[in-house]
Amino acid sequence: MASKELRQVLARMETAGFVDLQEVPRDAQRQPSRTMYLWFFDADRVAKMVLEDTYKCMSRCLQRIGVERNKLKFFLEKTERTDVKGNEEKYLSPTELKTLKEWRDKEALLLGQVGRLDELVSVLRDY
Repeated sequence: MASKELRQVLARMETAGFVDLQEVPRDAQRQPSRTMYLWFFDADRVAKMVLEDTYKCMSRCLQRIGVERNKLKFFLEKTERTDVKGNEEKYLSPTELKTLKEWRDKEALLLGQVGRLDELVSVLRDY
């Protein structure tokens, strides 16, 4: 990795709070060209930050499921009736079947993401 690119990445990581910078001057004049820059990080703090961000992401995914469910509230109530459940092709129109498939795909995608985030949480908390 080029030094210019590395400095940019480290600056972004410092802004995000993952790493810190300490300047060590080589002489009393403290000129930037005569200063060493030491980068360091606190592993516990970074792990807590990543864990917190993971929990936020899980919460947003679950909130998104709720929002999407509210958008299709009346339609989903119809599909969850006992006479319709299992006989969707018989009681639903082709557009409703398409909407149901899209909803199930979207819900599966979001729940899959929550599952992956849950695995990440268990790794971060246990190790």
